[in-house]
Amino acid sequence: MDIFCGFPFNRKCSRRYGVIECDPLVRKGLERTARHMVIPYMPMLVPPLNWTGYDRGAYLFLPSYVMRTHGAKQQRDTVKRAPKKQLEPVFEALNTLGNTKWSVNKRVLGVVDRIWASGGGLADLVDREDVPLPEEPDTEDEAEIRKWKWKVKAVKKENSERHSQRCDIELKLAVARKMKDEDGFFYPHNLDFRGRAYPMHPYLNHLGSDLVSRHSGVCRGAPSWPIRLALAEDTFGKFICWWPLEGRRWWLGAEDPFQCLATCINLAEALRSSSPETTISHMPVHQDGSCNGLQHYAALGRDKLGAAAVNLVGGDKPADVYSGIAARVLDIMRRDAEKDPATDPNALRARLLINQVDRKLVKQTVMTSVYGVTYIGARDQIKKRLKERCAIEDDAELFGAACYAAKTTLTALGEMFEAARSIMSWLGDCAKIIALENQPVRWTTPLGLPVVQPYRKLGRHLIKTSLQVLTLQRETDKVMVKRQRTAFPPNFVHSLDGSHMMMTAVACKEAGLNFAGVHDSYWTHACDVDEMNKILREKFVELYEAPILEDLLESFQKSFPTLKFPPLPVRGDFDLRELNEESTLITSLAEPLLVSISEITASVVCIEVEKEIFIEIGCYLYRASAVIMELQTTQSPPTNAIIILQSLSRRIDLAKKLVVKCQKGAHQVLSPELRSIIEKLNGVIKHMGEDMSLIPSSTFGDQEYAEVAVRSLSKEMRSVHFEVAQIQQSEQNELELHMLSLGEIPKEEIAPIETDLYSINFEVSMENPRLSDIPYLHLTEFHGSTNSRGERSYGDTSPVSLITLPQVAQYMEPLYETFFCPLTKNIMDDPVTIDSGVTYEKKAITEWLEKFENPEDILCPKTGQKLLSRALSTNMALKATIEEWKERNEAARIKVARAALSLASTESMIFEALKDLKSICRKKHNKIQICRSGMVPLLVKFLEYKDRNVRCATLELLCQLAEDDDEGKEMIATTIDISIIIKMLSSSHQPIRHTSLLLLLELSRAQSLCEKIGSVAGGILMLIATKYKRSADAFASEKADEILRNLERSPDNIKRMAENGLLEPLLNHLIGGCEEMKMEMASYLGEIVPGNDSKTHIAEKASPTLVKMVHSGNTLTRKAAFKALKQISSYHPNGKVLVQAGIFRVMVEEMFTRTIHNEPMNSKNEAAAILANILESGPELETLQANTHGHTMASDYIVYNIISMLKNSTPDELNINLIRILLCLTKFPRSSATIVSVVKETEASYNLIEIINNPNEELGVASIKLLITLSPYMGHTLVDRLCKTRGQPEGLIQSPP
Repeated sequence: MDIFCGFPFNRKCSRRYGVIECDPLVRKGLERTARHMVIPYMPMLVPPLNWTGYDRGAYLFLPSYVMRTHGAKQQRDTVKRAPKKQLEPVFEALNTLGNTKWSVNKRVLGVVDRIWASGGGLADLVDREDVPLPEEPDTEDEAEIRKWKWKVKAVKKENSERHSQRCDIELKLAVARKMKDEDGFFYPHNLDFRGRAYPMHPYLNHLGSDLVSRHSGVCRGAPSWPIRLALAEDTFGKFICWWPLEGRRWWLGAEDPFQCLATCINLAEALRSSSPETTISHMPVHQDGSCNGLQHYAALGRDKLGAAAVNLVGGDKPADVYSGIAARVLDIMRRDAEKDPATDPNALRARLLINQVDRKLVKQTVMTSVYGVTYIGARDQIKKRLKERCAIEDDAELFGAACYAAKTTLTALGEMFEAARSIMSWLGDCAKIIALENQPVRWTTPLGLPVVQPYRKLGRHLIKTSLQVLTLQRETDKVMVKRQRTAFPPNFVHSLDGSHMMMTAVACKEAGLNFAGVHDSYWTHACDVDEMNKILREKFVELYEAPILEDLLESFQKSFPTLKFPPLPVRGDFDLRELNEESTLITSLAEPLLVSISEITASVVCIEVEKEIFIEIGCYLYRASAVIMELQTTQSPPTNAIIILQSLSRRIDLAKKLVVKCQKGAHQVLSPELRSIIEKLNGVIKHMGEDMSLIPSSTFGDQEYAEVAVRSLSKEMRSVHFEVAQIQQSEQNELELHMLSLGEIPKEEIAPIETDLYSINFEVSMENPRLSDIPYLHLTEFHGSTNSRGERSYGDTSPVSLITLPQVAQYMEPLYETFFCPLTKNIMDDPVTIDSGVTYEKKAITEWLEKFENPEDILCPKTGQKLLSRALSTNMALKATIEEWKERNEAARIKVARAALSLASTESMIFEALKDLKSICRKKHNKIQICRSGMVPLLVKFLEYKDRNVRCATLELLCQLAEDDDEGKEMIATTIDISIIIKMLSSSHQPIRHTSLLLLLELSRAQSLCEKIGSVAGGILMLIATKYKRSADAFASEKADEILRNLERSPDNIKRMAENGLLEPLLNHLIGGCEEMKMEMASYLGEIVPGNDSKTHIAEKASPTLVKMVHSGNTLTRKAAFKALKQISSYHPNGKVLVQAGIFRVMVEEMFTRTIHNEPMNSKNEAAAILANILESGPELETLQANTHGHTMASDYIVYNIISMLKNSTPDELNINLIRILLCLTKFPRSSATIVSVVKETEASYNLIEIINNPNEELGVASIKLLITLSPYMGHTLVDRLCKTRGQPEGLIQSPP
């Protein structure tokens, strides 16, 4: 029996192709014989050879290579040339991974064999039977038949996938059965071209699915202590381990069933042991990265927000980026679901998917987002998840839902990981610049491994046989620009995660740990997990302490000194050392405390019984939160910080329980029980005061005021005493009023209480977003007077006014009488001393002295003493003292204003604070202080405040902060969502429109922010619209014009302006810019599609410059010019303009005479396309000069050259354009006659007829058009030659019209 059956031809329309198919009987037998296949690269029974060179290491006799190059010669040669010393860290890591000894888990293998022998279909094992094909419906309904065909296609695809999976499982089981009785075996490792490590054996290894990852275990065991055994009953082991396929079989419902089973077996063995904690375990325990690609991007960009999302920053519980994205997706879908399905088709899809959105649905898309997943990829991933759930039956509906869910998920991702996207964009831009030079992107990993991206274009090699023409594909010398660009960011990150894994592997070996790794998943024994966790963090920090991006840019610049690369993206201030420092634990303790305090303070105001006492308790807790933040953010945390926070945590947890108890039964709490609760809360506050007294002075550094404040608060809390009233409050008030009227209440002398200066830590509160959720509006009740017993009174619940808040500043440092001028009664700016020894404001005393004409009559205004001289002496000491006091006072005013804006009780308070800040902002130093005090994020919130006057005042203050201060601009732009300001441009309130324009103008003066402003969707369009509405608002028009001029500094913005109809910036930079700018503008001009009313204007202005650029020696410049001219010439009315610009001769020269060696671009093709476009516009060919020798476009010289090129040309696109030119020439008698003559006399007719069969349909159609045009003049000749051509004229007859 023949193994293969040949089917020589399959005809579809006019195309023919050969097919070779496997005999069905042979195909059916392959599945059964898969287990007997010879697998060369099996696991080794002895340790592999250490790697010492490119092809020296691993297997004893089989060929072994350290890198899988897949035929990429350049990568192979690069690794071979690398010095051995440079590759030693890589070799050592691969040797470490290869020397880990493994064994087969026989218990799990036995269960798998039983399931497989009984037909599979359990625990993620594929079913061994095919899905039966659906029966053909007995109907003529086309819709039903079409539906049946789709089902048949789906079933065939499913069966094909099942066949593949069955073969794969057979191979894996075959290896497992061979290895199960061995004492142990080893996996030699090598690398892919990016530097990621893989076992060389492809089937049974720990990189595989759940099935194979639990078939094997680390051979050398270790004690299972410390094990946290949650289920300790003896029956646990009976059900799970001895009869896993009987009983409830709940382990089959786990996400990874065989991993779950292996773990349960191991736990059961430990539980049955007399000493569970010393039981030897072979189970590896995983430590996986939280969306590891984003972790690497967060480290590269020092992105604090991104780091927090992927657990590089400590917290009270692990962050889950997948759940975060799922929550965002759900919010978007809920909003869409409320829309009208008649106007928005997504409304129905949103309603359909709302109950399907969870972390599993979006996980794969989020995970692959940093590796360049496309919309198509995201759609397929989500479609697969939905299909697994059988949530949507109809295929068309499923496809539409997957499309919608993919778009929504990618939108949510874009909002959350902006910093990662900026680095990805930078890497892609660098790769594009290199690839445009026809060079592959190459770099060296932190471990010294040289990497070369292998992506090159595939060329066609035609082989003519007696039956057909075979087309073979093979790599050419030209790189794939797009693939080089899109693949570089993920490949670069893969090389970094591979370096981190290998660094960790070597360090674990040195520490005596067993180690295995799967990219971002690190494995060791349970007893060594903590040690491995510490090592992998240390190595991550070590990896990123090196200037990775700086080194990469330097290597690019060194390799390509003539190219200009974009600057490095802006990075944040995340300190990677937090991964190893104690501060991570401090943060994880402090954050939950701040949240609990927030919840308590929100609760106490709702308690009606003993309201004053509970509000006072809330006030103490709120003030204590600032102390907790100080411990959290201090540069030098005390050694007892963790002990203090743990103690405070216990106190606050108790307080929370007591307050909740009181809140739930506020009206039912009996007096004795209430008294007990308050006494316990009294003890909580006292103990918290004692805890805070343990904070050493070294914690505060040189901030003495902070230490004074903490000591004051601690002392006050330790001496606190709450007393429950014995009589009703109303009766008490009446009694006090009566006694007051009789004068019977003696006024006790109030003991001086040290003022608490530590009410709010302004510098860090905004860095703790949880505290920003505290209901400040309710906390206004905390402020009050002091009663006769020296205790705080909270009876007055009227809102706090900012007018009272500045008094706090006086407590920080009082005003001194010497600061005031006796004449003006104001604080002096320029104090001068006169003869009498009294100091005055210089301007005031000068005016006083000028009143006296006679020097002998001059008197001191304050003492009345006669003055002997008008001399004024500057009081330098007092002046310096006042200046210092003003600085401290202004710092206090900033804090007070910060507090007022946090409270935001009334609009008058907000206005008062904003007004005060604007007056303080007159000094540049104060601007810096305001920005650094965390004020900007708070101000940004007021941009969406309900009152438009508050929004306007906030914009004015932000303008002041941004003015003449690059740091302020950067901080505002980083904090604010620029789109909010853009939206304000359309406000109906003119002051808001004007102020938002002024703020944008200030921000646009910073070149680094131009791209960010321009990238806001619709922003540039709105500015352009405002610019051209001068009659409606001249001021706005002028400012919008200024902003647009500033934004021109970003080439991308120029493109956006052109896309939105503002072409002048692009044309001006094209005409008058530097060579690089001209090249970029020409490239943009070739991409945009302007309106017809603008196309001729573009041609008139741009054509002369573009013609000059074609003559440039720079390949990239020429390419951009051709691209633009091709676009311009495609609009036929531009033909005349281009001819006048002299383009015709230039293009003819490019086609026939000019040759530039090694130019990656086919300039002849571009020139031919431009000429064809111009000729199709209908110029007079008889008068159109083609060269300096007097030839016109209709001359024989031109016709002969074009037909000669057609005969010798291989690129399809060039042939299409040549035929287009010939078709234009046939419209003129002289050139038409020449074409007919040449085609008759030469083999050109054969070429044209052969082109009909070309796979490129456009080329075939063009050839047919030309032959139809020529047929009236040479019909017999064409018929004769058609008949001599294989497959003709039948091919024409069978071709579709």
